[in-house]
Amino acid sequence: MISSGEKALDRKSDIPLDWKDAAIAFFSLVIVSGAMESRLEGVATHRLRQFIHGGQLQVDVAPRGFFGALIGQAYAIKITGSGNRINDIPLDLAPGHALSGTARQLNINLDNFNLAGIPVKRLKANVPFVHLDLNQALFDGHIRLMSAKTGQAELVIGRAGLQAILKREVSALKGVRVEVTPNYLQITGNASLWLIAEPFQARFNLNVDPDGGLAVENLQLMVGGQKAGPLLIQKMETIMIPALNLQSVFGLGELFQPKTITLEHQKVKVSGSVRVPVQKGGHP
Repeated sequence: MISSGEKALDRKSDIPLDWKDAAIAFFSLVIVSGAMESRLEGVATHRLRQFIHGGQLQVDVAPRGFFGALIGQAYAIKITGSGNRINDIPLDLAPGHALSGTARQLNINLDNFNLAGIPVKRLKANVPFVHLDLNQALFDGHIRLMSAKTGQAELVIGRAGLQAILKREVSALKGVRVEVTPNYLQITGNASLWLIAEPFQARFNLNVDPDGGLAVENLQLMVGGQKAGPLLIQKMETIMIPALNLQSVFGLGELFQPKTITLEHQKVKVSGSVRVPVQKGGHP
């Protein structure tokens, strides 16, 4: 007499061998795909932590479909963080021939962090079609970017950040206070424009000139309670323009090219393009 358990075993044994092999292969692919995704996230986090200190940091890799991770294809690599400290952004390309992994989008979202000693409210960036050395990422634990297309970025600096920039970059200004409205940016304090320090109030708009440099527009200046003349206005402009040059203040170089500046309530939003420069030295 055959028991019900033996019958069940017989029914299982009736499953064709090719279906069994397919099932094993399917679950193996699931495991391998998940392992590769986790490996890329771990390596990227380790690399980022070499220059992004403190705060919260998370890296997520979203593969392009089920088999995307197996062939090194990702829809997006997302980097999110808050409360971080960043001295500089060593983001550059090291072109070459290697097994390439591709992410259609590299998304960066950092909130309330410190960049080059300056508090920043937000950084959002999207860099499309990023190619990286898949072999180094999976087996050597290194992130080597091989190519990337031009992307877009938005940098938002609040009143505290602007005050910190002026305090550090302009020795002629003391006790600086900044107010930002949608119509103008106002700076008050004491200024040593000639030989002695006098109270001043500067009110102006910011714009980006065709070459990507910062332009101070419609500057209205009061010094010592008096309306300033052309010479003092020109001197104040020569102080403000280099002090508010974000590429030099944050050490961004070729990485970020401002296109527009928008004044909002107690913050300045700078939008522009991101072009990852080619590395001058060897591979990272």
